[in-house]
Amino acid sequence: MVDSAIARTLQGQLDQFLTKHPESPGASLLVETPTLLWKGASGFSDSQAAIPMRADDLVYIASVAKTMTATIALCLAEDGALELDERLAAYLPVQLLDGLHRHEGRSYGEEITVRHLLGHTSGLADSFGSPGFMDLIVANPDRLWRPEETVEFIKEHCEPLFAPGTGFNYSDVNYNLAGLVIESVTGASLDDAYRRYIYDPLGLQSTYRRFAEAPRPGGSSRAAHVLHGEIDFTTWRALTADWAGGGLDSTPEDLNRFLRALAHNNIFRKPSTRETMFRWRAWSENASYGLGVIRFDLDQDPDDSRHGMGEIWGHIGASSCFMFYWPMADASFCGTFNQVTCENAIVPFVVDVMRLVRAHGSVTMSDQDRSEAEKRSA
Repeated sequence: MVDSAIARTLQGQLDQFLTKHPESPGASLLVETPTLLWKGASGFSDSQAAIPMRADDLVYIASVAKTMTATIALCLAEDGALELDERLAAYLPVQLLDGLHRHEGRSYGEEITVRHLLGHTSGLADSFGSPGFMDLIVANPDRLWRPEETVEFIKEHCEPLFAPGTGFNYSDVNYNLAGLVIESVTGASLDDAYRRYIYDPLGLQSTYRRFAEAPRPGGSSRAAHVLHGEIDFTTWRALTADWAGGGLDSTPEDLNRFLRALAHNNIFRKPSTRETMFRWRAWSENASYGLGVIRFDLDQDPDDSRHGMGEIWGHIGASSCFMFYWPMADASFCGTFNQVTCENAIVPFVVDVMRLVRAHGSVTMSDQDRSEAEKRSA
């Protein structure tokens, strides 16, 4: 049974967030440590219909799905089905790569590797961040996008930023290309690969791709509404443009099951595979990126109150969905705020929750336990 004091504290923190951020329609949170498992919700799943948010409501996870896509690619690398440093020309049609990347008078399209895609070092621009792309989404929200169409948009409208491997630029098209590579080497759909390598082995009950699949039998079926400001885009089929870079529905419980399996190295056969995933490249002052994973070094934050808290890693989605693991305490935090404009508030909120569970004693660990937790994330 969850201690009533920490349950009230965590619920209060979630309620307080919505008070500070009334633009968020509803929020959910799941916290797990070696001595605590709590989940809760606040606000509304559908504010227009006054339907309360539930902790098990489906949430649009957006870019959190990148960690799953990268995990599949790394599993295929373990199986020998693909090579991370193999050029895309070995997997994808030449017509798709023709004109993909031309920088300073040289064509690099066929020289981009799978590793470049997963680590956002290809030099390709981001479709969602490029002028005109969101106009297409808004103009026709019912359109079902194919991943090749997002690639063609980049080819026609966006200049590459740098030669592959020489910089970092977050781009959803990188992951759409990675998804096409996965389909090429498996001979099946990307969603089949999700089921084979993630959903079924880990027992994820609710995760699926809306607009392409039916909700999973026995899993959650009610989807929380997601907003961008006052615009409710929950039913926009055009979000299929995110494909391998997002587009999945899941629950905090499913995300937590996946995250902790990854944290405890229960997905890959070889420890070296996860070490490859966690080779970090600087992104901002205290953030770095591996292969489908974001790391925040809290000890580098100028806020002195965060010093000594170590790091968290996981991913964030534009829907303000998040999943983070705290190696120092073997603790995980998964949830959503269902509001695009709340994305920058995620890490401060997670840090506040970390402080609360530490103050309550829910992350008190012996030196041996702490050492084992840090080894699992090393």
